[in-house]
Amino acid sequence: FYDKLRAYATLIDALVAQEKSSEAADLGFDVLAHLGESFPDSTPDESMIFADYTKTKQMIETKTGDMLLNLHLMQDKNKVAAMQFLKSMFFCTYFFKQEFLPLTTFRMTQVSLSHGVCKESPFAFAGYGMFCCIFGDIKAGYRYGQLAIGLLERLKSLGQESFARVYISVYAGINIWNEHIKLTLDPLLQGYRCGLRVGDNEYSMANVQTYCTHSYQCGKELSLLEKELKAYSQQMFEFKQVIVGQLTTIHRQAVLNLMGCSKDPTQLTGDAMDQEMLLRDATENKNSLLVCLVYFHRMRLAYTFGDYHLAAEMAEKSRDIDRKKPSTIEVWMHAFYDGLTALALAHQTKQMKWMFIADESIKKLKKWSLHAPSNFQHQQVLLEAEYAFFMGKKKKASTAYELSISLARQNGFIQDQALACERAAIFFFEYDDKSKASILYGEAHNCYLSWGAKGKADQIREQSPF
Repeated sequence: FYDKLRAYATLIDALVAQEKSSEAADLGFDVLAHLGESFPDSTPDESMIFADYTKTKQMIETKTGDMLLNLHLMQDKNKVAAMQFLKSMFFCTYFFKQEFLPLTTFRMTQVSLSHGVCKESPFAFAGYGMFCCIFGDIKAGYRYGQLAIGLLERLKSLGQESFARVYISVYAGINIWNEHIKLTLDPLLQGYRCGLRVGDNEYSMANVQTYCTHSYQCGKELSLLEKELKAYSQQMFEFKQVIVGQLTTIHRQAVLNLMGCSKDPTQLTGDAMDQEMLLRDATENKNSLLVCLVYFHRMRLAYTFGDYHLAAEMAEKSRDIDRKKPSTIEVWMHAFYDGLTALALAHQTKQMKWMFIADESIKKLKKWSLHAPSNFQHQQVLLEAEYAFFMGKKKKASTAYELSISLARQNGFIQDQALACERAAIFFFEYDDKSKASILYGEAHNCYLSWGAKGKADQIREQSPF
């Protein structure tokens, strides 16, 4: 058996490259069982996941930061081999067996705590930090993310194979909840370049895919972003990283729609992709993550272009995004646009049922704002402005709209500044302050144009009451 470990590892990588991650995961779990690290046969439920999180938390909290940073090197060859396979399993479970992702992460952490550290251990602590954020302990998540970076430096003599994996976990799954998202851009590019250098194509491409997603939220001019998305997606397919290539293609089509380069801006069909063909292929391959991301992007586009009922339908279809892409920007953006859509429909239909969704979104943004106000506060305040508008609280709404615009501008989110201006213009027009509404429509148009969203800017010019 031990003579075949390298062959098994190669086969798992080959299966992932062939979009057979589910088969790769099954093989990986079988190998791990032979190495003394068994996993449950049935799909773990929430109570099982939380119990394993609690177990890991109790183990790690017995050690100080210095103790963790200076854990002895792992000597047990079985455990070293198990850590290598657990590392490979993270990618498989992330895309195809999401219910096993927490258990895989916690097991890597537990093995490191019990048997010492190896070159895969920084990735284990980064993954554990990500799950701390998911379970609501954002400060602890940041602490273990920084530990992972420190441990990566300590163990660099063992090789840099884990560099890209640690960076994607820390800068995509932890730091966006703790600091301005623009601070993740350079590290994600570092993760991309280092991954290429050491041959970790999976995580190299994952880093650059996330870099593009974060660049979008940071307000990068869309024509420049579209060129990057096109070039990187081609590279992903060349490296046979089909899943991240498809994710990047979906994002590129959404950008093209905003730029005005599609017949229907709420459909992801155009120069980059055919929506129905991709959904059919994803369904046949049981790639529920890809399907969810199509619905997620359509939700944002539908809301942006004013089709609130379609946005609500897409929001519902992508509601399990927090399980499909845990602790990522997509979870954040789903909460924001879900709340905006619900408030728009509450205003349109006068039905209070939409307020339950709005309340939940505001609650999430408030919690996240406590840790990274530069990312979340302007969105939280915009949701509160829309809420006050619906409740007829004119003064409160007016103040909140102006604050949201100011905060978005201050923190460099030009697309959110445009959105806040547009929503404020609708508010002031309804309250018959046409002069203020006209100015805000103009500001929204100019912001969208500066961002490169010509399709949306044209819609404002054509449909605004001025």
